Amino acid sequence: MDGSARVSLYLELKDRIKAGMGRARQYVNDNVSAMKEQFNSLKTSQTQAFSAMESQIPGLSNALKMLVNPYALLTAGVLALGGAYYNAANSALNWEAKMAEINVTAQETPAGLKKISDELKEIAGRNVAPFEQVGDGFNRILSAGLTVKQSMEALEPTLRAAKAGFTDVETAATAGVSVMNASGESIKTVWDVVYATVNKGNANFKNVANYLPKIVANATAAGFSLQETAGAWAYLTDTLQPEQATTTLMNMFKQLASPTVTKNFKDIGIQVYDTQGKMKPLVQIIDLVKHRLDGLSDRKKNSILGGLGLDNESHEALTILLKDTGKLNDIIKFTTNSAGQLDDSYKNATQSTDSWHIILNKIGIAFETIGETALPIINSVGDALLNCGKVVNKTFEIIKDLAMGIGIAAAALAVLYPSVLVYTGALVLNGIATAGLTIATYALTAAQWLLNVALDANPIGLVIMAIGALVAGFIYAYDHCEKFRAGIMGIIEVAKILMDLVVGFGKTLLGAFTLNPALVKEGLNQGAAALTSIMSGGITKAFNKGYSDSIAANVSAPAAAGTKDAFTGKKTTTKPVKKDNKLEADSENKITGGSKQVHNITVNFNKEIVGSINAANTPGLKGMNAQDIEKWVSDLIERTIRNLETSYS
Repeated sequence: MDGSARVSLYLELKDRIKAGMGRARQYVNDNVSAMKEQFNSLKTSQTQAFSAMESQIPGLSNALKMLVNPYALLTAGVLALGGAYYNAANSALNWEAKMAEINVTAQETPAGLKKISDELKEIAGRNVAPFEQVGDGFNRILSAGLTVKQSMEALEPTLRAAKAGFTDVETAATAGVSVMNASGESIKTVWDVVYATVNKGNANFKNVANYLPKIVANATAAGFSLQETAGAWAYLTDTLQPEQATTTLMNMFKQLASPTVTKNFKDIGIQVYDTQGKMKPLVQIIDLVKHRLDGLSDRKKNSILGGLGLDNESHEALTILLKDTGKLNDIIKFTTNSAGQLDDSYKNATQSTDSWHIILNKIGIAFETIGETALPIINSVGDALLNCGKVVNKTFEIIKDLAMGIGIAAAALAVLYPSVLVYTGALVLNGIATAGLTIATYALTAAQWLLNVALDANPIGLVIMAIGALVAGFIYAYDHCEKFRAGIMGIIEVAKILMDLVVGFGKTLLGAFTLNPALVKEGLNQGAAALTSIMSGGITKAFNKGYSDSIAANVSAPAAAGTKDAFTGKKTTTKPVKKDNKLEADSENKITGGSKQVHNITVNFNKEIVGSINAANTPGLKGMNAQDIEKWVSDLIERTIRNLETSYS
C-alpha cells in the first residue's frame, strides 16, 4: 500500500470513529435528558405531596424547617433535656412522698428507709406490675400489721398474684393480707389456695379476692382450715352466685360453732368435735350427716335436718354440700394440695408485652434515680424561701406597729391640738393640688394605675404586674435573705455542670449536620463525661459547694466598701458615723449605709391657708401670728420626718 492509499485509509477511519462517537454522545445525551425529566417529575410530585401534607397537618412546615436548622435542633434538644430532668425530679418527689407515707407505719431511720426504697426498686425492676403501684402494695401489706421483713417477703408473691389475676396491686395486697391474718398461713400458701379456688370454682380472681376474706374469719374461729373453707366455697359457686355462696357458707360456719347446734348434731348421733375437742374436718362432718340420712325418706331427712336448729341460709349451704360429697371431697383435696398454683397461674397469664412492662419499670427507676439529684436542691431552696418568708413577716410586723403608732399619735394630736390637725390637713390637700407632696402623688398615681388595670381587665397588664412583683420579690429576697442568695449560688454551680451536657449534645448535633466526625466524637465524649458526673452525684456536690461557699463568704467577710454584688451588680457602701463624738470607720450610716436609699419628703406651705387660721380663737396658738404658726408646724413635721427616717433605717 502506497502512501496515498494509507492516508485515505486513515481519513476514512477517522470519519467513521467521529461518526460513531457522535452517535454515542447523542445516545448518552438522550438518556440523560430522559433521566433528568424523570427526576424533575419525581421532585415535582414529592413537592406537591409535601405541600398537601403541610396544608393538612398544622405545624409540619415549621417542623421540617427545624430538621435542617442545627440551632433549632439544639434548642429543641436543650428543652427536651430540661423536660426530661423535670419529669425525673417529679418522679423522685412522688416516690419520696410514697416512702414518707410508708415510714409513718415502718418508723425507720433515714438509712433504714433508704434500704426499703432500694429493695422496692429491685423488686419492681423484675416484675410486670407498674413501678408506681409497688409502693402502694407494700404500704398496704405493712399497714395490715406485718413487720417490714414480713411485708417485703409478701410483696413479690402479691405482685405476681396481681398479674395472674389481672388486677391492681393494692386490691391483691388487701385480699392477701386479710386472708393471711385470718388464717395464720403464709402469703405464699394463701396465694396458692386462692388460685386453686379460682381453678375449681365458678368465679374469677376478683370474686375470690373480694369474698374469701369475709368467710375465713368465721371459718377459722369455728376451727376449719383455709384450704377446706376455700374448697367448700368453690364447690358452692357451681350452684350459687359468689355473693350468695359467701353468705350461706359464712352463716353455716357460725352455726356449727354454736353450742346449741352442736348439741342438736349430737342428738342425731353426730359428734362435730373429736376426742381432743378439735373441730372435725368439714368433709368428715358432711360424710357423717350423709350416712345418717342414707336410706331415709325425704320427709324424714327434712325432719332431721330441720331439727338441727340451723337458720335458712345455713340449711341451704348444708343441703347443697350433701348433694355430691365426692365432688366436694375432690375440690377440697385440690385446694389442700395447692402448692405451685400461683406459679402456674402466673405462667399461664404471660403476655407478649410483659418484657416491655419490665423494661418500662427499669426506665422509670432510672428516671427516679436521676431525679433524686434534684431533691437536695429543692430542699435547700425551700429552706431558703422559708427563712425569707420569716424576714418578710417580720417586716410586715414592723410596718403594722409603725402604722399603729402613727395612728395613735394622730389621734392624740387631734384631741390636744385640733387646729393643728386642720392646718396639717390643709397642707396635705395643698400638696396634692400642687404636686408638692411627692408621696401622696405617687400613692394616687399607683392607685389609679391599679384601678385602670382592674377595670380594663387587661391580661397583659396583669402579667406585667405579676412579673414586676416576682422580680421585686426576687431582688428583695436576694438582698435580704442569706440562705436564698446561697441557694441561687448553688443553682448557678449546677448550671455550670449541666452546660457541659448541653454543649456536648450541641456539638454532636452540629458535627452530624456538618459531617464532622471529630466534632461528633468530641461532643459525645463531653456529654458522656457530664452524664457520668451527674449520675455519680455531681449535681448535688456542685449545689452544696455553691451553697456552702456563699454561706461561708457571708459569715467570714462582709462586703467591703465599694465592692459589687456578684448577682445584682449593686455597690455596697460604708460610711463612718459618730458615736460618742468619735468616728467609727467600720460602722454604716443609718440612712445611707448598705443598700438603703435616701427618702426625700417635700412639704410646701401656702401662705393663704396659713393666714386663714385665727390664732386668737385657737387654744395653744394665742399670741402667734401666721409666720409663727408656719415655723411651728414646719418644725413639727421636720421632727416627724427625722423620726420616720430613724425608724425606717
